[in-house]
Amino acid sequence: MPDLTHASGALSMATPLSEGYHPVAQLYDEMCLASGDLRPHWDYLIRSLEALGAEDFQRRCLDVRRLLHENGVTYNVYADPQAQERLWPLDPIPVLLPSTEWSTIEHALIQRAELLDLLLADLYGPQQLIQKGILPPELIYAHPGFLRPCCGVPGLKGFHLPLYAADLARTPDGSVRVIGDRTQAPSGAGYALENRIVLSRVLPSLYRDSHVHRLALFFRALRTTLHHLDPHQQDNPHIVLLTPGPDNETYFEHAFLANYLGYPLVHGSDLVMRDNRVWLNALDGLKPVDVILRRVDSSFCDPLELRPDSLLGTPGLLQAVRLGQVTVVNPLGSSVLENPGLMAYLPALARELLDEELDIPSASTWWCGDAEQRRFVLEHLDRLVIKPILPHPSTSTVFGAALSTQERWALAERIRAEPHLFVGQEHLALSTAPVVADGLRGHAGRAESCRTEYGHVGGVEPVRRCQQGRLGAGLRAGAAGQFAGDDAPSDYADARWRRRTGTRRRRPVLARPLHRAHRGQRAPVTRGSAASAWRRAGTVR
Repeated sequence: MPDLTHASGALSMATPLSEGYHPVAQLYDEMCLASGDLRPHWDYLIRSLEALGAEDFQRRCLDVRRLLHENGVTYNVYADPQAQERLWPLDPIPVLLPSTEWSTIEHALIQRAELLDLLLADLYGPQQLIQKGILPPELIYAHPGFLRPCCGVPGLKGFHLPLYAADLARTPDGSVRVIGDRTQAPSGAGYALENRIVLSRVLPSLYRDSHVHRLALFFRALRTTLHHLDPHQQDNPHIVLLTPGPDNETYFEHAFLANYLGYPLVHGSDLVMRDNRVWLNALDGLKPVDVILRRVDSSFCDPLELRPDSLLGTPGLLQAVRLGQVTVVNPLGSSVLENPGLMAYLPALARELLDEELDIPSASTWWCGDAEQRRFVLEHLDRLVIKPILPHPSTSTVFGAALSTQERWALAERIRAEPHLFVGQEHLALSTAPVVADGLRGHAGRAESCRTEYGHVGGVEPVRRCQQGRLGAGLRAGAAGQFAGDDAPSDYADARWRRRTGTRRRRPVLARPLHRAHRGQRAPVTRGSAASAWRRAGTVR
């Protein structure tokens, strides 16, 4: 029988879910108030799950795993010695956000995306922020994401950062903080869509009656933006999705999105240069490429001008971008904005570039390249999270509280030797949420926005859940669906749910098809291994 767990213990489905589940002291709980009562926007979900009963709920939990296995939803883990390919872990209980709260978060993330867009334009353009002393030059130039060959490359049409994602965490007082900016090639939207598809099939009535905000607008905006960025202004531009290949940790998402959006999934070796244009070497001959949606890190995209040992890119790609013959999304060099040291300067940058304060602040961050900030980090090493600004498999986030005295001394010496390569960040106590699993605890979410010629469109992505309230790198801890919805469903919808889940009239688990194809046309379905990521296209739920 499945248990509903959080950091404080477990609860059997044989008893009402709202009984025996108590918030952890001094932590914010997504489902319960400090008194133990359910938050209003959770009431409908919990009552609906309780109406299923233990046996039916157990069956649906197993169906979640079965569907993920049949659909080949995987996540590759580089550091896992047991197996490289891992089944995507999806918890059947979503994390809920009311519409009012999501609107506030969405507005704040749009502001942050605008700020980073202006910052990217300046770093690869006039660099006035460095000249004015607002940004220290070593913070930018020492980061491998800053690609000098990209300086002076023309920007996109009216903006520079089409896709942006932020990792979010909720603090014990209920406020939301940004703990990471994702600008290289933000991932997660495909997994969020897959989460929605699976949950809408396993819990069809609940999903339909809960007024969940749809993801369709985000993907329509993405298509529109990519078409708008065609440098040749054609009615039907040729767009491809560039992937590093099956060994990448999110390769499933690459194949899934390419099939869903209707774009060819290509490797760098599939593209060739002719007359300063990029061409796709297809079976029926060369085809011109107008827009590249990349999932390859910037420095690997062009071995001619960027990283010479790269086997993932296309020689001459940067020159084609420089001449305006092809558009790459996100732009080459955008990963410089993922530098965690920038978080210490974002409040000042917001005042300089937007004349505003940040609506959602970052987790408090201190860049060790500044003498005053370095002194603070070294004095509070046991209470901070130490992060390197250089992304590399050999470097990792260190929690000062988990180190011994000798280990902290060694870390302090490394910081003193190369201070500009480290930041200290406050250790946030993440909020808790109910799970049906083996004791996963804290969680953090990711939200992604897509810039169009008319503004930003946002979307909610999977929630990351992690052990002991700590957020690790990547997606390895697990995921749950994250729903942003309107207020509680109407009484009529509630009555329909009771009829469908009552003892006399219970709908079967797989009562609805996996998706609706466009305009009533059913898309082909392929079952099996990771290749099934190519399997379907249809209406996003």
